[in-house]
Amino acid sequence: MPNSLLKQRQHLLNARFAEILQQVSEQLLDGENAETISSIVGIIENLSIDISNFPRGNRANNIEIAITGYQIVLSNREPGSEKYAQTQTNLANAYSDRISGSRADNLERAIEFLQAALTIFTREVFPLNNVETLNNLGWTYLAKLDYINREKPEDTNQKAATLQTAYDTFKNAIFRAAELRKLESGNETKQKHDLQWDRLYRGMVQVCLDRQSNQEALLYAEANKARNLAEVIAQKQETPQVLKPITFTEITQLLTPDTALIEWYITDKEIITFVLTYPDVLTVHRNRQCDELIDLVNDYRADYKQSKTHWQTKLSDYLQRLAEILQITTILPPESTRLILIPHWLLHLFPLHALPLTDDEFLLDRFTQGIQYSPSCQLLQQITIHPNFDQLFALQNPTSDLPYTDVEVASIAPKFAISQILPGSQASKTNLLEQYLEQLENAHCAHFSCHGSFNADDPLKSFLILSGGIIAADPPQPPLIRGEQEQLKVPLLKGDLGGSDLGEQEELKVPLAEPGDPPSPPS
Repeated sequence: MPNSLLKQRQHLLNARFAEILQQVSEQLLDGENAETISSIVGIIENLSIDISNFPRGNRANNIEIAITGYQIVLSNREPGSEKYAQTQTNLANAYSDRISGSRADNLERAIEFLQAALTIFTREVFPLNNVETLNNLGWTYLAKLDYINREKPEDTNQKAATLQTAYDTFKNAIFRAAELRKLESGNETKQKHDLQWDRLYRGMVQVCLDRQSNQEALLYAEANKARNLAEVIAQKQETPQVLKPITFTEITQLLTPDTALIEWYITDKEIITFVLTYPDVLTVHRNRQCDELIDLVNDYRADYKQSKTHWQTKLSDYLQRLAEILQITTILPPESTRLILIPHWLLHLFPLHALPLTDDEFLLDRFTQGIQYSPSCQLLQQITIHPNFDQLFALQNPTSDLPYTDVEVASIAPKFAISQILPGSQASKTNLLEQYLEQLENAHCAHFSCHGSFNADDPLKSFLILSGGIIAADPPQPPLIRGEQEQLKVPLLKGDLGGSDLGEQEELKVPLAEPGDPPSPPS
């Protein structure tokens, strides 16, 4: 039923509607043949789903109506069938959200329905549904854990048992999701897979932290970042490698005595900060200012869209707000002089090295040996072990309106034994694809010093603007879209934030990226 129709009839969604639904369904189903019953039951289930998701009216009443509808459907489904298990899942979701009754009892009912669904959605017969149901079950255990912490904090035995069950559930789900991933081919398909199971990893990171397993939490956070990109780079080594999950020991090997590493991981509730110092000291900071971070980013982008000049004048205020949200002065290691930053999600949009520490000191000032960025530790490891990282391919100021890009490329080029640079008008899409494709594919580092835009909601629609990309009088040449870069199977391209074939390479100083469209929070 469309929301518009529900909106018109929302006054009917009262406390008596569930009872009326029960009575009417009994009359409709009485004495009908199997085909008619199946049709009516399908209508009732769709109606129940729509009412459960309806954002208006009395939320408690809506859920009660949905539960009644699902129970009617379940009693008329064939036990053991796929549809039977799906209705059990719907009932579990409804009980997880239920407002009426005991919260503890509602969560137990949700767990019972999900466990029952798993007897049908088995790993062998319904592997995808099996992982989805395990994911839902893991999050229901986390909801139960929140309830225990809030209402029965003294019940340490139940807390420990629930935490262990949540851990085992998420672990099984991640293992089985990895098995499904092995059956998939193509980088784009694997990307979609990784995005699909993002919530699964967020649950596991939370469970590991609650278990005081901080190292394990870091490894699961790593496994959820830029995995597809790291695999592509591993396959591009002189001896192609099958990428294995990075270990904590391997992460510590990225450090030197004067180096510290800060890795962020953002969930829908928390900003989690892992701080690693030499040789292997890991500390974790957790704060619940996720909403404040999202508000900051929305303001940041809105000002940029309205007026670049206005945005520039407010940039210092934005960075001050970000420094306070991240509690940057609290988390910084005091002795290190070099810093590796591993941002996550929205943090990729900010020049973190410019975060203010005091009125006259910035993050970059504190770390005199420099600050390095990477999308993940595993990606940084893959780049570090490259045997001959000495070939650069660069596009330099293709629109001739970014003077500092000339300085940027001139500073980077001497770091490589071999460099191919396309300056100004030579840096066109046509020239790149028709004349220099082989050099681009063989480069160890491809550096695009130009305008671009990042689409947070659909990263594959992000683009770079090359020479001829913006022409007032003539039809514009289409920009170089990230999807085209992927079709070319480019091994290493600077600037990726979304885990595709493209990624940051060396410790390169790059201009501040332009903000894209307002973000959608993790779901």
